[in-house]
Amino acid sequence: MDKHGGGTIEEWISSDNGNSWSFHRDLTPDTSKYPGWRFNNIQPVTKSDGSNADNMLLFYGWLDLNAPEAEAFLLHSDTAWYDMDIGNTGLGRRSRP
Repeated sequence: MDKHGGGTIEEWISSDNGNSWSFHRDLTPDTSKYPGWRFNNIQPVTKSDGSNADNMLLFYGWLDLNAPEAEAFLLHSDTAWYDMDIGNTGLGRRSRP
Protein backbone atom coordinates (compact mmCIF):
# COMPACT_ATOMS: atom_id res chain seq x y z
CA MET A 1 0.00 0.00 0.00
CA ASP A 2 1.25 3.52 -0.74
CA LYS A 3 0.41 6.93 0.75
CA HIS A 4 -2.72 7.12 -1.44
CA GLY A 5 -4.05 3.84 -0.06
CA GLY A 6 -3.32 1.93 -3.25
CA GLY A 7 -2.17 -1.62 -3.67
CA THR A 8 -3.57 -4.83 -5.11
CA ILE A 9 -7.24 -5.80 -5.43
CA GLU A 10 -8.01 -8.99 -3.51
CA GLU A 11 -11.12 -10.97 -2.64
CA TRP A 12 -11.34 -12.37 0.88
CA ILE A 13 -14.20 -14.56 2.10
CA SER A 14 -15.63 -15.45 5.50
CA SER A 15 -17.68 -18.51 6.35
CA ASP A 16 -18.31 -17.46 9.96
CA ASN A 17 -20.03 -14.06 9.68
CA GLY A 18 -16.76 -12.10 9.55
CA ASN A 19 -15.01 -13.59 12.58
CA SER A 20 -12.21 -14.93 10.38
CA TRP A 21 -11.25 -14.35 6.75
CA SER A 22 -9.45 -16.37 4.07
CA PHE A 23 -7.79 -15.08 0.94
CA HIS A 24 -9.84 -16.23 -2.07
CA ARG A 25 -8.19 -14.64 -5.13
CA ASP A 26 -6.22 -11.73 -6.53
CA LEU A 27 -8.35 -9.52 -8.79
CA THR A 28 -5.54 -7.12 -9.71
CA PRO A 29 -5.30 -6.40 -13.45
CA ASP A 30 -2.57 -8.16 -15.44
CA THR A 31 0.75 -6.98 -13.99
CA SER A 32 2.48 -7.49 -17.35
CA LYS A 33 0.20 -4.78 -18.79
CA TYR A 34 0.18 -2.61 -15.64
CA PRO A 35 3.60 -3.09 -13.97
CA GLY A 36 4.01 -1.02 -10.82
CA TRP A 37 0.41 0.23 -10.80
CA ARG A 38 -1.57 0.68 -7.57
CA PHE A 39 -5.34 0.28 -7.24
CA ASN A 40 -8.03 1.42 -4.79
CA ASN A 41 -11.52 2.91 -4.32
CA ILE A 42 -13.41 -0.33 -5.00
CA GLN A 43 -17.14 0.26 -5.30
CA PRO A 44 -20.20 -1.59 -6.58
CA VAL A 45 -21.68 -0.71 -9.95
CA THR A 46 -25.23 0.52 -9.46
CA LYS A 47 -28.20 0.18 -11.77
CA SER A 48 -30.52 3.06 -12.65
CA ASP A 49 -32.88 1.94 -9.84
CA GLY A 50 -30.05 2.27 -7.29
CA SER A 51 -29.54 -1.47 -6.74
CA ASN A 52 -26.14 -3.09 -7.18
CA ALA A 53 -25.38 -4.85 -10.46
CA ASP A 54 -24.51 -8.51 -9.90
CA ASN A 55 -20.85 -9.49 -10.26
CA MET A 56 -19.63 -5.98 -11.14
CA LEU A 57 -17.15 -3.73 -9.35
CA LEU A 58 -15.51 -0.46 -10.33
CA PHE A 59 -12.08 0.59 -9.08
CA TYR A 60 -9.27 2.96 -10.00
CA GLY A 61 -5.59 2.50 -10.75
CA TRP A 62 -2.54 4.70 -11.33
CA LEU A 63 1.19 4.41 -11.94
CA ASP A 64 2.80 7.71 -10.94
CA LEU A 65 3.12 7.67 -7.14
CA ASN A 66 3.90 11.41 -6.92
CA ALA A 67 1.08 12.67 -9.16
CA PRO A 68 -1.49 9.92 -9.59
CA GLU A 69 -3.79 10.21 -12.58
CA ALA A 70 -6.25 7.36 -12.32
CA GLU A 71 -7.91 5.15 -14.87
CA ALA A 72 -11.19 3.41 -14.11
CA PHE A 73 -11.36 -0.39 -14.25
CA LEU A 74 -14.53 -2.47 -14.43
CA LEU A 75 -14.52 -5.98 -12.99
CA HIS A 76 -17.32 -8.00 -14.56
CA SER A 77 -18.38 -11.56 -13.81
CA ASP A 78 -15.92 -13.90 -12.12
CA THR A 79 -12.90 -13.44 -14.38
CA ALA A 80 -12.98 -10.41 -16.67
CA TRP A 81 -11.83 -6.87 -15.96
CA TYR A 82 -11.72 -3.96 -18.36
CA ASP A 83 -9.61 -0.83 -18.53
CA MET A 84 -12.25 1.85 -19.05
CA ASP A 85 -9.77 3.88 -21.12
CA ILE A 86 -9.95 1.25 -23.88
CA GLY A 87 -12.61 1.21 -26.55
CA ASN A 88 -15.45 3.62 -27.10
CA THR A 89 -16.58 3.98 -23.50
CA GLY A 90 -16.33 7.78 -23.55
CA LEU A 91 -14.92 7.74 -20.05
CA GLY A 92 -11.24 8.24 -20.86
CA ARG A 93 -8.82 9.05 -18.10
CA ARG A 94 -10.06 10.48 -14.85
CA SER A 95 -7.90 12.52 -12.52
CA ARG A 96 -7.85 11.42 -8.92
CA PRO A 97 -8.90 14.17 -6.46
